[in-house]
Amino acid sequence: MSKCRKDTISFLNIIVIGKENTGKTAFVRTLCERTKELMVPDTFKESSPNVLQAPLKPTEELYSVSMQLEHERRGQQQQRTALTVVDTQGLARGFVLGHQLRYLAKYIDHQLERFLVEETKVKRNLNPPDTRIHACIYFIDTHTWDGLDDVDQLAIELLSSRVNVIPVIGKTDTLSTRQQDQLKKNFRKQVFDVHKIPLYGLVSLDEVDDDDDDEDDSADSNEGTPTLTLMNHHVGGRFRLDSPPSYNNNNNNNENDNDDSIILRNLMEILQEVVNNNTHDHDARVMIDYLKYMPFSVFGYEEDRFTGRPITIATTATKDTQQQQHQHYDDATRTTTTILGRVYPWAVVDCCDPAYCDFERLVDLLLSDHGDMLRLDTVERFYEQFRIDQLLSRRVDEMVQIKSKSNQRQGVED
Repeated sequence: MSKCRKDTISFLNIIVIGKENTGKTAFVRTLCERTKELMVPDTFKESSPNVLQAPLKPTEELYSVSMQLEHERRGQQQQRTALTVVDTQGLARGFVLGHQLRYLAKYIDHQLERFLVEETKVKRNLNPPDTRIHACIYFIDTHTWDGLDDVDQLAIELLSSRVNVIPVIGKTDTLSTRQQDQLKKNFRKQVFDVHKIPLYGLVSLDEVDDDDDDEDDSADSNEGTPTLTLMNHHVGGRFRLDSPPSYNNNNNNNENDNDDSIILRNLMEILQEVVNNNTHDHDARVMIDYLKYMPFSVFGYEEDRFTGRPITIATTATKDTQQQQHQHYDDATRTTTTILGRVYPWAVVDCCDPAYCDFERLVDLLLSDHGDMLRLDTVERFYEQFRIDQLLSRRVDEMVQIKSKSNQRQGVED
């Protein structure tokens, strides 16, 4: 691989959150194994020694792993990404949940504050390490067939005010294709149509904004129509259309479409119109792909119960067919291709095969198509507001102190 200059390093910080036993830690381990081939030597770090080596068990306290990856972006030269993944304790029901969510909110805010402190120093580093959390991979509860239970709703609403939330369905090797599809549709309908939670990709759902009146005189005729606003590289942080989108709220679609989110369907139509008007609009294209698969279905590799390492799954070729079987590395009589996956009596499933789940799509999303968009959203949506709030708060505190000292002096003089 060609060497990447240090000043071209992009930071990508991800936090993984969800209820207990939803597959968070298995995802973190599978992601680390998947990116090993891209890892720059001697850059892997763990906040706790050997945290990924022991057999899989529930996460009891927050930890992080970090590494630098060298990878290619579509149509571009190689890029170096400093990736940090933070795993968290599973969310629980009851009074503990409030404490857990407050802790997570403070942790995310603290990462913003660390960057702000470095940025506001008199003698500051012009290229400080970016500690801000750019994305939250949220694992939804697969036992809730309505798509969103009260714990997930509360958590996602809180997190969406601080970080880009990307929803994921874990352990999907235990779900049929029909179950996965229905769970995805139910989730999208609950999030977009019922609760209107601004996940990544859908920043706000507001009435038509007055600021756009000078751009489109026909806005008045569409008063009361929902406006789907997306943060992106386009003018004003939005995808722009030459003409107002047409909202399709009729029921002439097939039964499967009616099960899905109306808001999402309208949003997809808007993005498709953007692509039709500008075939070179790569951002709109990748956003369509993101919304098409969201929430992403993933599952972790099968591990050795003693070491926690992935078992060896080999593909063995024969004259008539291809058979997949569990095999040891020391079997020199066969030519093997090792994959990350799980072995069942009826099949072998590959974690990184798009035919089985969306894991590879999610990795590609994070490292390639959406990396810059996630970083931009973090700055424009979350960090700037946090910075303004903090600076105003400091200013108010200074004014209070000045007023207090003035009153004290006035009291002494009297």
